[in-house]
Amino acid sequence: MPPFEGFVQGGATIALSLQKPETFRAKVTLDTVQLNPRPSQVLRLGVQQQDVILKNSQPLVLDITTTAPSFTSAQFTGEIRTFRWKAQFRSGEREAPISPCAETSIS
Repeated sequence: MPPFEGFVQGGATIALSLQKPETFRAKVTLDTVQLNPRPSQVLRLGVQQQDVILKNSQPLVLDITTTAPSFTSAQFTGEIRTFRWKAQFRSGEREAPISPCAETSIS
């Protein structure tokens, strides 16, 4: 069982032409994302439960096409840190697995 629990809230739009399924596009927007430590999670070094609650500070947007999904942005904040994350999943040839590329900064 993961040490976190949480919730997401948002919506999605999907565009698909039945005559040209290769033009599939979807956009998922998560307005609220929150991760909390489980109440049973043991925290050390004097860390309190409220210190490790992670929330998005702007909507998390995921664009999906038939070639690759990509996060246009994701920014999370907690009591002590801000965590910014960008990722794009690229696939080269048809048989190649999707490989993630990510940029991360913590301030």
